[in-house]
Amino acid sequence: MKKLSLTIFVTIFAIAGWSNAVIAQPSNMGECLSIDIQDFPGNVVDAALATPSLSILASAVVDAGLDGALSTTENITVYAPTDEAFQSLPVDILGAIVGDIDLLTSVLTYHVTPSRNDPRRYVEGFRRKTLQGQYVFYSRYDQTPRVNNAGISCQGVRASNGLIWIIDSVLFPNL
Repeated sequence: MKKLSLTIFVTIFAIAGWSNAVIAQPSNMGECLSIDIQDFPGNVVDAALATPSLSILASAVVDAGLDGALSTTENITVYAPTDEAFQSLPVDILGAIVGDIDLLTSVLTYHVTPSRNDPRRYVEGFRRKTLQGQYVFYSRYDQTPRVNNAGISCQGVRASNGLIWIIDSVLFPNL
């Protein structure tokens, strides 16, 4: 039954357009802020697994063994790089990250902040500590909210245990 439910929600999200999310922004921040956050009945990992444009992220989370922790940790915010963001990395860098579980875990947990955050509402220079331990910084550029200079979609998703925001770049902690 769970698989059938997940299939139904994948179909709904595909129709709604979130599953193929790109960073298409309104013409101004007022419009961006007026976009309602969509509800997803599963957790943040279920939402990533149900989103075709997040398949690399979802696979990496599973490969790093973080799927259990991210499924059950409450009140988190995930900045989810698209497949295109991962594919834009040089092959040797991507290979080094996925080939080292500790490095992969560090990169992935750098995309997660404790508490449910709406980055569209942060002012320039605001920062949040990540689960990895370092900070991400928020700004706005060209009517686009940003985290560490990665563009953030104005359309967020509220899962049972947190929020998910699509971003157009992979974030890297200081190593």
